[in-house]
Amino acid sequence: MNSALFAKFNSVALLVLSAIFFTACGGDDPKIEDVTPTSSKSIKLENIQDSIAAPASRSLIEARLNVRNTSTVSKSIKVKRYEISVIEGTDNSICWGAFCYPPNITETPDYQTISPNGIDTTFKADYIPKGITGVSKYMYVFFDKDSPKDSSYVVITFNGQ
Repeated sequence: MNSALFAKFNSVALLVLSAIFFTACGGDDPKIEDVTPTSSKSIKLENIQDSIAAPASRSLIEARLNVRNTSTVSKSIKVKRYEISVIEGTDNSICWGAFCYPPNITETPDYQTISPNGIDTTFKADYIPKGITGVSKYMYVFFDKDSPKDSSYVVITFNGQ
């Protein structure tokens, strides 16, 4: 198979698998067609805490990461959260920029402008275990609000012990 055909096949396979994944995981809200997670060449996630274990008795378990704009133009970046597997009775909220949003907000209404080659360090995923033990997983998609297909994502696992 030639490389161009192989690349096109891989793109189609990723979209099909993503659609299956989100359908199986209750992807009705938010919808997968809103933002398709990809590995962007211009949005890079750095210093990722993708697995956090802490006592479930804590009021908050926090994960952080940095978002780098590797392009030559400024980007207006928003964040969208998807539930992969969540322990019933727990909550998760997104902090982005100067705001922390309540758990019912799955996409940040505001964006952060990141200059060319700039880094934003304000992202925080807050997991509220409410004393309930178990593992919850969320996917966070960082995307350019003006070009939503320009996106990168990370899956973060919270383990309330």
